[in-house]
Amino acid sequence: MADSKFDVVVVGGGLSGLSAARRLRESGLSVVVLEARDRLGGRTCTVEVAGQKVDVGGQWIGPGQDRVLALIEELGVSIYPQHHQGSSTVELDGEISRYRGFLPKVGAKALLDLGRAIFKLERGAKRVPTDHPWNAPDAKALDSMSVEDWTNETTKNRNAREVMRVACNAILAEEPANISWLHYLFYASGAGGFTPLAEVRGGAQQDRISGGAQQLSEGLSRLSGAEVRLSEPVTRIAQQRDGVAVTTHVETYEARFAVIALAPPMCDGIAFDPPLPEQRRRLQAELAMGSVCKCIVGYDRPFWRDRGISGEGISNGRWARLFFDATSPGADGGALVAFVFSDAAKEFGRKPEAERRQLIVEDLRRLYGPEAGDPRWYVDKDWSSEIYSGGCYAALFARGQVTELGPALRKPVGLLHFAGTETATRWVGYMDGALQAGVRAAEEILARD
Repeated sequence: MADSKFDVVVVGGGLSGLSAARRLRESGLSVVVLEARDRLGGRTCTVEVAGQKVDVGGQWIGPGQDRVLALIEELGVSIYPQHHQGSSTVELDGEISRYRGFLPKVGAKALLDLGRAIFKLERGAKRVPTDHPWNAPDAKALDSMSVEDWTNETTKNRNAREVMRVACNAILAEEPANISWLHYLFYASGAGGFTPLAEVRGGAQQDRISGGAQQLSEGLSRLSGAEVRLSEPVTRIAQQRDGVAVTTHVETYEARFAVIALAPPMCDGIAFDPPLPEQRRRLQAELAMGSVCKCIVGYDRPFWRDRGISGEGISNGRWARLFFDATSPGADGGALVAFVFSDAAKEFGRKPEAERRQLIVEDLRRLYGPEAGDPRWYVDKDWSSEIYSGGCYAALFARGQVTELGPALRKPVGLLHFAGTETATRWVGYMDGALQAGVRAAEEILARD
């Protein structure tokens, strides 16, 4: 016998699950949100270091992300621009240079090759429908090649290829060989193109949230009025003709419907009764999460700014591949953030914290000078080791998986509806996409209630 009865059980207390809960509560339904962690926020996570709030998870927002911008305004939270003034840094094969503008200083031939590749990428993205990418023209052919296949075919210059590879690392937290070309085009299409994904000013990295991004989930929870149960990972979901029973280690919750607001791979550890359809089972079992370690290093002051350096940088070095100024307005000192991706992130995350700190500080010292070798504080988060995330930023489709498994992403299974940023049609992998997906799943339930 169930201990609790609701109209809807929402599995997952990130932005997607909470946005679903809010929409359902607005329509008068009773809702409980079950979150496995001891906190809300999912793949956003804000911690306090040296007296300041630091985002070790998702943090950036930009133009066109209307849902998250509206939530920020509703909550009365302020935003501020990502520091972008000064020259950016590029390191290729140990050679470091500074540049201004969108494309790095990598040589005339490489720039021409890069320009052509980005033009073709942008043109290809426009042809991919964001609601059904598996129906794009030549979808199977596009899905049969990896991002690396396409890059090798399209670019001839080594430096151009390396920049495209690092860009793929930065945007999807994975190696190009492991990502379907169709998935990459879809990802870009949902953001309005490749350039908005990669750019700061006018792009996805334009602004940051004062006080950190996790507060958006906490605020959305208050707005929803839904019951929230933390530290309750779901172990089993059973469906009958007239309802669902969702079981945690604490109790079983009965409801008429369930919203599962998790990345597909995170559903694979839940026992479903009856079993899910084969396509949905394979989606959950075969998709892989991106891999990233986010490392933030604090200094007495933002010394790089004194030299006209923005803090933004890319590298094809062994560990960190992407860098930004992470200084918060009014903070005592400055900070830089460095990202380690893919297989390097998995190896990096297994190292002791002291060694991780040493490796990142050495990367920063090499790119930004000797002052970077004397940090005041260090914090990092290895998302691949997060048991309830399995990685970051999002689940990714390898070659052949978009056309074969993609149609199961949003398709309800009986009384189960699916949310999560992976199921969005715009800004997939971002906070805005998570909010959109949650509302869409709620609307599906309301349409049949």
